[in-house]
Amino acid sequence: MKKTMKILSSVFAVAVLGGLIYAYLSNNGIREKQSEDSEEQVDVKKDKPVKEEVKADEDKGTKKEEPSLEGKAIEKEQEEKEKHEKKDGKVVAEGVGFTITDSEVNDKIKELPDQIISRMSLKEIRTFVTWQLVYEKVMTDVAKNSGVGKDAVVRDAINKRKSTVAGALLLQKEVEKAMTKGAVKAHYDDKYEKEIKGKKEVSLIAITTTDKNVASKLKPLKNEEEVRKIIASNPANTKSMDLNDRLQDVIPPEILGEVLAKGAGNVVGPFDIRGTHMVFFVKKIDDAKKKDFNDEMYESYKQVAMRDFAADTLRSLYKKNNVRIFDVDKKEIDPFEIAKKNEKAETNQKDLTAKLAKLKDEDVVASMDGKQLTVKDVKEYFKVTSLLDPTFVAMAQQFGIPVSEVIAYATKLIVDDWLLSQEVERLKYNKDPDVVEKLKEVENKELQHAYFKVNIKVNNSDVKLTFNEYMESIPEEDKNDNEISVKLVFFDTSEDASSALKSISAGEKKFGDLYKEKTSSDVKDGVDLGYIKKRGTPPELWTLLKKGASGACCKEVVEIDGSQFGLSGKNYALVFIADRRPVTLPSLSNEQEKKYFQAMAERKAAVVLAKKHIATHAKTIDGVSVETALKNPASDNMLQAFIGYAR
Repeated sequence: MKKTMKILSSVFAVAVLGGLIYAYLSNNGIREKQSEDSEEQVDVKKDKPVKEEVKADEDKGTKKEEPSLEGKAIEKEQEEKEKHEKKDGKVVAEGVGFTITDSEVNDKIKELPDQIISRMSLKEIRTFVTWQLVYEKVMTDVAKNSGVGKDAVVRDAINKRKSTVAGALLLQKEVEKAMTKGAVKAHYDDKYEKEIKGKKEVSLIAITTTDKNVASKLKPLKNEEEVRKIIASNPANTKSMDLNDRLQDVIPPEILGEVLAKGAGNVVGPFDIRGTHMVFFVKKIDDAKKKDFNDEMYESYKQVAMRDFAADTLRSLYKKNNVRIFDVDKKEIDPFEIAKKNEKAETNQKDLTAKLAKLKDEDVVASMDGKQLTVKDVKEYFKVTSLLDPTFVAMAQQFGIPVSEVIAYATKLIVDDWLLSQEVERLKYNKDPDVVEKLKEVENKELQHAYFKVNIKVNNSDVKLTFNEYMESIPEEDKNDNEISVKLVFFDTSEDASSALKSISAGEKKFGDLYKEKTSSDVKDGVDLGYIKKRGTPPELWTLLKKGASGACCKEVVEIDGSQFGLSGKNYALVFIADRRPVTLPSLSNEQEKKYFQAMAERKAAVVLAKKHIATHAKTIDGVSVETALKNPASDNMLQAFIGYAR
C-alpha cells in the first residue's frame, strides 16, 4: 500500500497554537478542567458566575415570574451604584477623565471568546484587554466630541445595528427559555440514537510544547504518571489539558487513526506545527456510552443543542409570518435545510452566473405578511452592487453552502433580522435595562466606525505604498513559484483509496472517469480546489504537488480531514493535478485587489490617528507611561484588531 501522508487539520492546529488545547471542545460543548500546568489559564474564568440550575418546575412548563421593566431598571441602577462604590483594585491604566482597574480587566476577560483565550497566555490576555479598554474609552469620547453622531446617515446606521443586536439578544433569550432540562435531554436522546451510538470515546492528555526534547522524551512513555511528571517539570514551555470521554468525531482523523491503532497506554505524535509540538497520551478507549443526564451534563450539552433550538425558534416566527424564500430559479425552498447540507456541490458556474445576471432589482426573493424582499434589498443590506460580488462566494465557503443557494441563504439572514427586529418592537425588548446597556456598547462602536470613515482619507500614493510593502513581504521563491489546479476524490478507508490508485496506475481506470462517478447527482465525494498557492497549503501536500506531473494523479494516498469539504468520515483522498501556471500576483489594476489594498491603507492611517488620540488622552497603559506603551510594536497589531471591530 502506498505511503499515506498526514495533513493536520488547520482548524485543530489553530486551536492549540496558543499553548493550550481546546481541541474541538466547542463542537461537543463539554470542556474539561485544565491540568495544573495550565492553572494560569484557569484563573481567567475562575470568578465567572455559575448559571443558576434549572428548577424542576421549569421542566413541567411553569415559568419563574420575571421582574417588570421598572423593577429591572431599579435593580440596574442599584447594581451600577454598587459597582461604582466597589471599584477598587490596582490601577492598570489612566488618562484624562478615566482610570482602569484590574477588576475591570478581569470582568472584560470573562466576556472574551474561547478562540482568543486559547491563543494567548494570561499575561498577553491582560495586556490585550487593558489596551482594548483604553482604546474604547478614548476613541468613544473622541467620536462623541467630534459631533459625528449628529449626522442623519450615521444615526440611521446606528439604529439599524442596534436593532440587529437587540434581535440577536432576544433570540438568545427565547432559546434559553426553551432549553429546559427536559427539552435538552430529549435532544440528546435523539442525537445519541442517530449519531453517537456505536462509535468510540477516547480519553487523552493533550500536550503542547515548544521544546522538541520534551516531545522526544514523551514519545516512548507508556505510563500516565511518567507523562505527568515530565509535563510538571517543564512549566515554562509545556502545557496540557485532559480531554475525557471525547467522541471520536471531535478528534481530527489524522490523530484519531493513530490513537485507535496504538491503543491505550501509548503516546501519539508528536505533530509539529509552526514550532509547536503536539503530543497525546491515550488514557483509555471505550465504546460510546449514553451519559447520565445530570445537571452538569445539562449545562454542558446546552451548547451543542443551542443551534437547533435557535432554528426551531426562528421556524415558529417564519410560520407565524407566512415567510417564503426563493432560490435563483425562483423556486420556493426550505431555508433551514440549506446550511444543513454542508457540501460543496458541483455547480455549473456559467449557468449560475447567467441566472444571477438575469435577476432584476425588483425581483422578489422572499415574501411574508405584508412585505416583500427584493434583489435590491439584498444588495443594499450587504452593501454590494451585484449578486456576483465575492461577499457571497466567501459566505458559501465559510458555511459550506452550495454556491447556487448562497443568495437564498443570504436572504434568510435578512429575513431573520427583520422578524427578530419586529419581535423586539412588539415586546419592547429594547427597553429592557440589560439590553439598553448592551446597545450603548453597540452605539459606541458605530460612532468609532463613523469617526474613522469621516477622518481617514487615503490617496493613490498611500494605496501604492501599502501595495509595495505587501509585495516586498512575499519571499522571492513564492513569487516565482507555480499555482496548481487540484482535484480531490475522497474514500472511506485508505484501502479503498489505495485500490483506486492502483487501478489508475495500471491504466485500468482514468482519474477523470473516477471523478465523474464521485461527483454524480447522488454522490458528492469529489472536490475541485481550483488553483491553490504554496501559501496556505500544508507543506506535505505542496511537496507532493511539486513532485507530481500536470494531468496526472499523484502517486500517494493523502489523508485529509474531509469534513472541511462537507464529507464527514471520508478522510482518504487521491490528488489529481489538473494544471499548473505561474503564480498570479496581486495587481492594482484589478479593481477588487485595489479595494483590498485601499482598506489596508485606511487601516494603517486609522492606527496612526488612534495612536495620536491615545497619546493625548491616556497617561499610563499596563503599568508604563503612554509614550513607552506606544513604542511597543505590539501596540500597532492590537490597535489594528480593535479598529477592525469598529470598521
